[in-house]
Amino acid sequence: FWGYDGDRVFTQPVTTALDRAGTLLATGRWTGEVDVWDALTGERLHTFDRGEGGNARDIRFALDGLLLLVLTSSGTIRQLSLEDGSKRLFTDDFGRISAFALNPAGNRVLIGDETGTLRMRDLPGGSVLSTVRAHAGKVHAVALSPDGRFAATHGSTRSQPSFPSVGEHEVHLWPLDAERPAWTLPSRGSEEFPDFSPDGRTLFLSTGLSTTAWDVASGAFRYSVDSGGSFSSGQTARAFS
Repeated sequence: FWGYDGDRVFTQPVTTALDRAGTLLATGRWTGEVDVWDALTGERLHTFDRGEGGNARDIRFALDGLLLLVLTSSGTIRQLSLEDGSKRLFTDDFGRISAFALNPAGNRVLIGDETGTLRMRDLPGGSVLSTVRAHAGKVHAVALSPDGRFAATHGSTRSQPSFPSVGEHEVHLWPLDAERPAWTLPSRGSEEFPDFSPDGRTLFLSTGLSTTAWDVASGAFRYSVDSGGSFSSGQTARAFS
């Protein structure tokens, strides 16, 4: 799916996404274009131009594979239609968008920004359904539970973090119908990525070579898993059976 093209442009994707059916693959290029592929044959089906916002930092399929949401390096979200090729740009009036997550139905998106604010929008219309101030500073990562009842956020406790920002981050577990978190894990590292187990009972936090598991109902620590090795850069990969 990638290599040097005819103009000697390196097309290795910076991010990829597979639709729920496992038939479509989306890849984002360093130069900003988004390619859609037949995942079974490797045939390129469509290329969206680079548009606004720079390269893709994260890509997700929505609405049963009818939409692509692309978080860009300039802090916007591009909504790309696989039905008619139309494009829409989500921006934030208060700060750059820094993270997003989709609900299981793919018709709502939870967006976090650099001011620490969370907004739930409907898809494909984009109307704001709810807003909450989640963190004092930047929202680094968000996740939605499979049952659609909870959100997990990782963010900064300061609007202007110091350097190095050791312990200046926290993780919140939010009931989606509440304005306050059910529980908080304070003094966390700067890079932790939340994800829920398929049954929604466990929250996993991954960083470097380590993953910790927390009980969603109580916030109690359950166990940790170390991958081994001495160094890891970037996000720890996770998969569920």
